[in-house]
Amino acid sequence: MNILISRLSALGDCVCTLPVAVALKKAFPEARITWAVDPRFAGIIECCSAVDDIHRVKPGFKPASWPTFEARFDLALDMQGLSKSGLVVARAKAGKKLGYHWQRELAPLFTSAVKPDPSSLHVVDQYVDVARAAGAECDRADFGLVPQEEDRQKCRELLSEHGVKGPFVVLNAGAGWASKRWPALHFSILSDMISAKGISAVFIGGKAEGDQQAFREVEQEAKSPIINLLGKTSVRELVSLISLANAHVGGDTGSSHVAAARGVPAVGLYSITKPARSVRANPSLPLCGSEARRYPTRGGFRDGLGGGFMTIQELQQLRVGKKVVFTNGVFDILHAGHVDYLEKARALGDYLVVALNTDETVRQLKGDTRPVNHLEDRMKVIGALRCVDCVVSFSEQTPEAIITEIRPDVHVKGGDYTEDSLPEAKIVRSYGGSVVIMPTLEGRSTTGIIARMQK
Repeated sequence: MNILISRLSALGDCVCTLPVAVALKKAFPEARITWAVDPRFAGIIECCSAVDDIHRVKPGFKPASWPTFEARFDLALDMQGLSKSGLVVARAKAGKKLGYHWQRELAPLFTSAVKPDPSSLHVVDQYVDVARAAGAECDRADFGLVPQEEDRQKCRELLSEHGVKGPFVVLNAGAGWASKRWPALHFSILSDMISAKGISAVFIGGKAEGDQQAFREVEQEAKSPIINLLGKTSVRELVSLISLANAHVGGDTGSSHVAAARGVPAVGLYSITKPARSVRANPSLPLCGSEARRYPTRGGFRDGLGGGFMTIQELQQLRVGKKVVFTNGVFDILHAGHVDYLEKARALGDYLVVALNTDETVRQLKGDTRPVNHLEDRMKVIGALRCVDCVVSFSEQTPEAIITEIRPDVHVKGGDYTEDSLPEAKIVRSYGGSVVIMPTLEGRSTTGIIARMQK
């Protein structure tokens, strides 16, 4: 079986399309997969374990630039939906031709668009829906992005030449559009904070003037030394460099998607782009359009986006005509009292947001032996409950700041609290919200469980 994938550009989009190749290879192990790509981004495809052949092509107006294929394909996919990507598929002899649903220009002439599953809001989910239409089964995104050892070695040498001996964070201040960039001053402050921790701040980007100018602005404001690796790696080497990093910070740009695909801890700084569609927080989380549609969140709204999360701003858009319920607490060792309380809280509205105290604030409130479970574990457990729609954390003694940001319609507290004893109650009432004191199940508490275990 021969399969052709046409996804020519750009870097981040090619990364987000990789799960299509992996899903097809898993479904048809004997298939030979050819990927047509712009030569500038071929390095990404070279790192994909599911692709057998790469066809470098940059179609233009002149027929001489149009691709030719000797082999006949059983399946050809236009994963970009533009004239140039559609032309690649048009030039291929294939028994079946399918395309990504967002078809523009002349693309509709060449393939049959695959309508995405209604729950597939994330772009990776939408791409994988095309593979599903071709017969593949996929419930988790596997990017198959594997750094080459020779590239890893080159990157180690490059880092060493620039004095990087220990942990480092990769930062990308550039983006394809200026409107997608985080302010240079913010990047400089962040790089100073990173350097103060004894961690190297390594800036990456391309040779384009936009990227170079963004870095110069950061460098001008930064008080600590920062390392400039802009334009000093190939695309393939970039995959290795990011894989070696301890974390990545950037906007909606290609390197952010590489970090997510490689499972490198990443901070995405999004402005005009919708994170719900573009951010992939954890590639190992289930995709939509599969049986596994509920999964634990990590500091975001559970939106069925296959590992992505909604910002507070998007929650505000979604909540129109709906009622948001908020509660907060430690929720250290989950017990029946917690579940009963959260289910009753959820029944008061349409969405339930649960804010958890950070580990440090728990120690301040309950002593050095608490929490028993760290914040990440507590968020994962609470997020797995069917009645919980959103899990966030807060580091202050009270949830006043996060309540001000979310502005829930209903604030719920359990136990022996009174409305007057809650400092956040005044904030909730100020914008017309209500405070509900919810009775808890008698005899159920984390403190009691710990005491019984110690006997």
